[in-house]
Amino acid sequence: MADGQPIASLMSVPQRSVWLLGQRPVDAQRRGKYVPGSAAHPQRMWPDLATAAIIRYSQPGNLILDPMAGVGTTLIEAVAAARDTIGIEYEPNWVRLAQANLHRANQAGGTGQGTALAGDATALSDVLPSALRGRVALVVTSPPHGRPLQGRVANRTRRVDLAAGLTAVLTGCLPLLRPDATVVVTLRRHPNHPPVDPPDAIPAAGAGAGLTLIEHNIGVLADAHDGQLVPTSPSSPPATTAPRRDGSSLHTSAYEDIYVFRHQPTTDLVAPDQHGVRP
Repeated sequence: MADGQPIASLMSVPQRSVWLLGQRPVDAQRRGKYVPGSAAHPQRMWPDLATAAIIRYSQPGNLILDPMAGVGTTLIEAVAAARDTIGIEYEPNWVRLAQANLHRANQAGGTGQGTALAGDATALSDVLPSALRGRVALVVTSPPHGRPLQGRVANRTRRVDLAAGLTAVLTGCLPLLRPDATVVVTLRRHPNHPPVDPPDAIPAAGAGAGLTLIEHNIGVLADAHDGQLVPTSPSSPPATTAPRRDGSSLHTSAYEDIYVFRHQPTTDLVAPDQHGVRP
């Protein structure tokens, strides 16, 4: 440790790790889990990504929230992992598909209970019952990339400020969180396509909502063979060869930024105990 360097500053640096999410082709990850029509959603989260976050940051019986649920990938994987779950989605068509996918997940043996509701993720208090206050153990979500936060995928031209919109979503989650809750936000990246959003948009949104970034992980949508990252999905963009510092090449593909946040609730967000005393 450098002389004079505060311990607090070291603790504030997010941890980093790499998650390999392509050991199975994405088609195999989704096979049998989705009703017809689900593939029309352009930004579905990879199921193994949702599962990895759920297993790492929650326990069986916990309540998982996805405020931008799409066709319900987070919800399906939560039910399969014996977690209860609730999802909010703006577009009625995706809500219907998420509900159908949840039904299929239970038919396939998932023991968790799931619900998908129609509503605006930036106004969660208008959608979710007050009984959920302080019950959510984990949030796993992924905002639409370069399009309106509410997932209006037919609108290809209107742009929104990702940080501002996501800040509203995450701020709305705060009253729902348990004191030990974790918030995971993922965002798809493609090496062959420049990002349309600022690279710090999601950390800025988390900070704006009062969350602390504790991890920034990279989810590689590929498998590893003979020292190379090999795409395992035909839907992946063409792989690129990026030079390394030692001059050799590295086979790369699409990846996910995985931001993990924690929140220390203030007293006005923590329910009092039976004696009226707040923790």
